Amino acid sequence: GRLHGRSVLDVGCGLGDFAGWCARQSIAPDYTGIDITPRMVELARECLPAHAFHDADLLALPEPPAGRRWDYVLASGIFAKRQENPEGYLREAVARMYSLCAVAVAFNVLSTWAPAAAEGREFHADPLRTLEFCRGLTPLAVLRHDYHPRDFTIYLYRERQA
Repeated sequence: GRLHGRSVLDVGCGLGDFAGWCARQSIAPDYTGIDITPRMVELARECLPAHAFHDADLLALPEPPAGRRWDYVLASGIFAKRQENPEGYLREAVARMYSLCAVAVAFNVLSTWAPAAAEGREFHADPLRTLEFCRGLTPLAVLRHDYHPRDFTIYLYRERQA
């Protein structure tokens, strides 16, 4: 999506790398980052003081005021290390992200289609099962599994894209 001038919620923002990337690309969203690790949020605030960073849990965020959603809600890399009920958490988090967006959601997940998906302690999701769940939220869903052999991204839209 066109992020310049639009509101963006970066879930699991870590050090604010996405905000930094946007700045290097001359993209200026109304950026908010949240992370459950207080030290990450503290460091992000130090590195990128012009942006809003909050120590917050996506699933515990209060409902926004009527009519106030973020245009875009994004998450990158937040599911890989989840050990307790990772599939359930993925579904709950994605549904919550979609409830908070006005335009679209984008998230990535390690893929069971990856050559070494069964090795290690990282969570790998089945791309087609994940897409099937997402289509229960909106039929306007796109699965991308063509950019890296280990993961995939899903985009969920509120309206058809031109």
